[in-house]
Amino acid sequence: NGMPTKSLKSNVGYRIQAYSGSGTHSRQEAQSRMSKISAKYPYMRSNIVYKAPSWRLRVGDYRTRQEAKDALEGMKEAFPAYAKELTIVVDRIHIDDEE
Repeated sequence: NGMPTKSLKSNVGYRIQAYSGSGTHSRQEAQSRMSKISAKYPYMRSNIVYKAPSWRLRVGDYRTRQEAKDALEGMKEAFPAYAKELTIVVDRIHIDDEE
């Protein structure tokens, strides 16, 4: 019918890890940071992953390391308290494709 279809594809790309911890309150800390980051960047996908024994918060879906790096710089300015922990990681990302 000629109409573009939206499909959600999963690909390897980059995310920013904003937290990783395994202490008693690490889950709450991950959730707290996620809500702060989501409030500042509502368009940025974020997810909390539990991989024993650590809770990790990862944000964004970046196709290239440069995109992730640019976003990382902005996040370091927005959240100086987290700056030392913010790091780029290779991960499976979700990409909305217009076909």
